Amino acid sequence: MSSPRLSLNRCLFSALTTLVLPGCAPLKAATLPAGFSETKIAEGLNPTTMEFAPDGRLFLCEKQGLLRVVTGDKLLEKPVLDLTKQVDSWNERGLLSVCFDPEFARNGWIYLYYTHLRKPDDASHTSSNNRVSRFTVTSNAADPGSEKVILELNDLSKVGWHNGGGLAFGKDGKLYVSTGENAVGPNAQNPGNLLGKLLRINKDGTIPTDNPYYGKFEGKNRAIVALGLRNAFAISVQPGSGLLYLSMVGANFEQIERYDTGKRPEAVNYGWPEIDGPPKQQKQPEGYRAPEYAYDHGKGKGVALCGGDFYNPAKPGPGAFPATFTGKFFFSDYGGWIKLIDPAKPGERQDFAHGINRPIDVATAPDGGLWYIERAGIPGGSDASNSASTNGALWRVTWTGERASANLASKDQPKPASSGSEFNLPPTAEGALPATLAATGLFSDNRLSPKAGVVPYSLNGTAWADGAKIRRWVALPKSGKVGFAPNGEWQWPGGTVLVQHFDLPRPGQTGALRPLETRVLVLDGTGTFGYGLTYRWREDGSGADLVAEGGREESVATTDSGGVARQQTWSYPGRGACYLCHTPNAGFVLGPKTHQLNGPHTYPGARTDNQLRTWNYLQMFREPLNEATIASLPRAVALDAPGASPQDRFHSYLDTNCAQCHRPAGTGALWDARFGTPLAKQDIIGGAVRNNLGIEDAKLIAPHNVAKSLMHHRMSSTNPTTQMPPFTRNVPDKAALAVLEEWIRSLP
Repeated sequence: MSSPRLSLNRCLFSALTTLVLPGCAPLKAATLPAGFSETKIAEGLNPTTMEFAPDGRLFLCEKQGLLRVVTGDKLLEKPVLDLTKQVDSWNERGLLSVCFDPEFARNGWIYLYYTHLRKPDDASHTSSNNRVSRFTVTSNAADPGSEKVILELNDLSKVGWHNGGGLAFGKDGKLYVSTGENAVGPNAQNPGNLLGKLLRINKDGTIPTDNPYYGKFEGKNRAIVALGLRNAFAISVQPGSGLLYLSMVGANFEQIERYDTGKRPEAVNYGWPEIDGPPKQQKQPEGYRAPEYAYDHGKGKGVALCGGDFYNPAKPGPGAFPATFTGKFFFSDYGGWIKLIDPAKPGERQDFAHGINRPIDVATAPDGGLWYIERAGIPGGSDASNSASTNGALWRVTWTGERASANLASKDQPKPASSGSEFNLPPTAEGALPATLAATGLFSDNRLSPKAGVVPYSLNGTAWADGAKIRRWVALPKSGKVGFAPNGEWQWPGGTVLVQHFDLPRPGQTGALRPLETRVLVLDGTGTFGYGLTYRWREDGSGADLVAEGGREESVATTDSGGVARQQTWSYPGRGACYLCHTPNAGFVLGPKTHQLNGPHTYPGARTDNQLRTWNYLQMFREPLNEATIASLPRAVALDAPGASPQDRFHSYLDTNCAQCHRPAGTGALWDARFGTPLAKQDIIGGAVRNNLGIEDAKLIAPHNVAKSLMHHRMSSTNPTTQMPPFTRNVPDKAALAVLEEWIRSLP
């Protein structure tokens, strides 16, 4: 089976003719589940793949060498880049993929994988090779002269099939490239070439020295991290987790192969040509990894696995899919359908769409729409039919139905809770959002006196918010209760509302606080996802108004911890920014859990009590706690906790401020900030770093050496490309840095 990205080879011609309409005219529409609709964005295309830029523009590759852009749901007539004179588009060759530099917003760099035509008059087609190049984009145009070739692959044979072409940046900041074996099976296991491999390179084309074969293979073959690929021409990396899926066309099986870019690079072998599909009795090569998911052409009712993408939209909008789809992997088969799997249960495949004329790629838009390419083309398998298409189309799928009813992956979705109606908060962000904090009905006055059922709470660990004082409340839906767990995340009833409020010291008024911002988090019917709202307080304290979807920044007057007046920038997060921290992987609700609430809180009326005991008394847990055990449960401590060691104080601080991202499958680096993870297993002390910031021998925490401890550098920085956390923080936490320094210097 050749790469269906461009067409099908002769061996599947008979199967194909039963799956598409005569003449391959584009179908009018796909068959979608209830609640979904689609819109045709463009037609008359010769498409291969597509990728969304961080700013929401869609860049689409056309096989002959045109890079096109869609902005505002309109395909611009003028290409971003025209490489038709240097691209070999014969058979399955051509412009095969595009991806964006992690710092695209700053440097404008894009990376293309295309077949370079070195000798246009060579009738044997043996004077071409696939290459990866970097270009600079300004607005909607790329300068051809900005090309920097960063990787040249081996020369191609006279066979036009199996070119691969996957391109994506991993969580480790490295560029991953998947290549085909050019229809020569032994290439896949040959360490002397780059064909049939997964490659890992730096963005300038150099080879990372931590690649697993760096000391074993020679020259540019040290870029290899995995062997044994037949034709893996599509790569998708899940935001946050770094999970990489390869969409590979096998001989009898279509396969989703797995690689982890969020871990230390490892040597992997996917088994081709000896193993096709799930392993049976074949001898397995060293480092063999079975497919994450595989299906054969017959029982799987497929033809060729074309491409896929994880459904993790950066800024879900009105047409975004229900939360039950978040994290799923959608993939398309050239036979005419799109299906999905859950990486947590990869063996269970779910239907999504069918009746598509050769779907060749799918991509998740930042706003949550799912886009797909319908290649259509010419039936057959000849060189000519593989080389061109003039009737491809681009489609966008959005959700238009009731969110509570959409769940293809499970028949047991919880019904929506009713708390949204108990207060004036809709169950989803698509509803009518209260324009003011007062309109939510959560508080009875501007002094934030909570209404009945709104329970105040606090965290044991210190949370940094640019010097602001923080207050918190939670409201459970009617009859809703919390699923308690002594360690890790709690289970929340759908419809729960959580509130976080920020006050800053007023300059020149000792002890006086200015209300600045109140954030409201509303959980959906599943209790595992939802939406967030930000309310900005008027300077006179007369009320708080809903911040626009994109957020805002302003300069505010305050004082530092020593009472000195200053101006500082305050960032009000937009609605989409909530999802950067409040992820399903982190449990969506970040603060309240056992080790954070196992401590005292002073309630209205000056009554102080252990919060777990209070919640138990209020019957907020599904199962009552044995209060005699509370003292033995985990307990975080504040940064200034008397008698606590620097290690314990900072360990709690990391959990409170960093664990939402820095955890297994999270969006952070290669370490674990969770309170329940023993220090020896957190990979903090002496931990590896992805970017050493130019500091030789840098570690996450270098014992007894603050200068080489990157955690200290990132926490003290205000450079947006360096600082941690990377957003909403504008002022370093001096108290935390002092404790961190004390801890580092105490380490042997």
